[in-house]
Amino acid sequence: MILKKMTPYIFVLVFLYLTGAFFLLGLGARCVVGLIYTSSLNISTEDVLKTLIMSSITGAFLSIGALVFNRIGIYNARKRPPSDPDQ
Repeated sequence: MILKKMTPYIFVLVFLYLTGAFFLLGLGARCVVGLIYTSSLNISTEDVLKTLIMSSITGAFLSIGALVFNRIGIYNARKRPPSDPDQ
Protein backbone atom coordinates (compact mmCIF):
# COMPACT_ATOMS: atom_id res chain seq x y z
CA MET A 1 0.00 0.00 0.00
CA ILE A 2 1.36 3.38 -0.99
CA LEU A 3 0.61 6.22 1.40
CA LYS A 4 0.74 9.79 0.16
CA LYS A 5 1.59 12.72 2.35
CA MET A 6 -1.17 15.21 2.91
CA THR A 7 0.10 18.39 1.32
CA PRO A 8 -1.25 21.81 2.33
CA TYR A 9 -3.19 21.90 -0.96
CA ILE A 10 -4.93 18.60 -0.17
CA PHE A 11 -5.56 19.78 3.41
CA VAL A 12 -7.32 22.93 2.15
CA LEU A 13 -9.37 20.90 -0.33
CA VAL A 14 -10.44 18.46 2.41
CA PHE A 15 -11.34 21.39 4.68
CA LEU A 16 -13.42 23.10 1.99
CA TYR A 17 -15.14 19.87 1.00
CA LEU A 18 -16.08 18.98 4.59
CA THR A 19 -17.14 22.53 5.40
CA GLY A 20 -19.34 22.69 2.32
CA ALA A 21 -20.87 19.28 2.97
CA PHE A 22 -21.70 20.04 6.59
CA PHE A 23 -22.98 23.50 5.64
CA LEU A 24 -25.45 22.01 3.19
CA LEU A 25 -26.40 19.31 5.68
CA GLY A 26 -26.97 21.88 8.44
CA LEU A 27 -28.93 24.20 6.19
CA GLY A 28 -31.07 21.29 5.03
CA ALA A 29 -31.70 20.24 8.60
CA ARG A 30 -32.72 23.78 9.54
CA CYS A 31 -35.13 23.89 6.59
CA VAL A 32 -36.71 20.54 7.45
CA VAL A 33 -37.08 21.37 11.14
CA GLY A 34 -38.52 24.78 10.28
CA LEU A 35 -41.01 23.27 7.87
CA ILE A 36 -42.08 20.61 10.36
CA TYR A 37 -42.57 22.90 13.35
CA THR A 38 -43.77 26.16 11.78
CA SER A 39 -45.07 24.99 8.37
CA SER A 40 -43.12 27.78 6.73
CA LEU A 41 -39.60 28.34 5.53
CA ASN A 42 -38.08 31.15 7.58
CA ILE A 43 -34.30 31.16 7.36
CA SER A 44 -32.62 34.34 8.48
CA THR A 45 -29.13 35.56 7.79
CA GLU A 46 -28.24 34.73 11.40
CA ASP A 47 -29.24 31.10 10.84
CA VAL A 48 -27.07 30.88 7.73
CA LEU A 49 -24.14 32.51 9.54
CA LYS A 50 -24.55 30.17 12.54
CA THR A 51 -24.61 27.16 10.24
CA LEU A 52 -21.52 28.40 8.39
CA ILE A 53 -19.59 28.87 11.63
CA MET A 54 -20.57 25.43 12.96
CA SER A 55 -19.70 23.74 9.67
CA SER A 56 -16.34 25.55 9.53
CA ILE A 57 -15.45 24.34 13.01
CA THR A 58 -16.51 20.80 12.13
CA GLY A 59 -14.57 20.91 8.85
CA ALA A 60 -11.46 22.16 10.64
CA PHE A 61 -11.56 19.45 13.31
CA LEU A 62 -12.16 16.66 10.81
CA SER A 63 -9.42 17.96 8.49
CA ILE A 64 -6.96 18.06 11.37
CA GLY A 65 -8.06 14.54 12.31
CA ALA A 66 -7.44 13.35 8.74
CA LEU A 67 -3.99 14.98 8.84
CA VAL A 68 -3.13 13.28 12.14
CA PHE A 69 -4.26 9.87 10.90
CA ASN A 70 -2.29 10.39 7.68
CA ARG A 71 0.87 11.13 9.67
CA ILE A 72 0.28 8.07 11.89
CA GLY A 73 -0.13 5.91 8.78
CA ILE A 74 3.09 7.24 7.24
CA TYR A 75 4.94 6.65 10.52
CA ASN A 76 3.65 3.08 10.81
CA ALA A 77 4.49 2.35 7.16
CA ARG A 78 8.09 3.43 7.74
CA LYS A 79 8.37 1.52 10.99
CA ARG A 80 7.39 -1.91 9.59
CA PRO A 81 9.72 -3.73 7.24
CA PRO A 82 8.20 -4.61 3.87
CA SER A 83 6.55 -8.03 3.82
CA ASP A 84 7.95 -10.72 1.58
CA PRO A 85 5.28 -11.78 -0.97
CA ASP A 86 6.97 -15.20 -1.50
CA GLN A 87 6.09 -16.48 1.97
